[in-house]
Amino acid sequence: MAMESLDTLKIVSDSLSNVSQQAGNSDSHTWIWIIVVSVIAILLIVIILVHRRWKTKPVDKLDILKQQAKADGKVDFDNVIASGFLAKKLYDTLKVECHPDKFPLDDEKNAIATDIFQRIKQNEHNVGELNKLKEEAISKLNINL
Repeated sequence: MAMESLDTLKIVSDSLSNVSQQAGNSDSHTWIWIIVVSVIAILLIVIILVHRRWKTKPVDKLDILKQQAKADGKVDFDNVIASGFLAKKLYDTLKVECHPDKFPLDDEKNAIATDIFQRIKQNEHNVGELNKLKEEAISKLNINL
């Protein structure tokens, strides 16, 4: 009888250890699956956020200011940019061709040339105005540019 109780006790303890091992394994598997699902969810959120960031164009404050200035009619940015590249050459050409000393014998053309020359000096860096003065000089002073 003592032997039977030891055998029974051994069977019960083996069964309990098997059950506890299975329970432990299933708990560890559950935690692994929870961690895997959490990592996948975090990666999906990061991918969505990065995709949205790349998809939207960042707002450029300079572009906004340019659009507002164009809408208000205060600044002609095309003229400003063109003036930076083209004004010097046009100014030098007009300065030479429209100088009053080129018309010493004709008092009328000399007066017109003096007026145009003064306005050329005032608009040295404004290519839009220099082009208008160029057309005026061509028509009034009969010069070829």
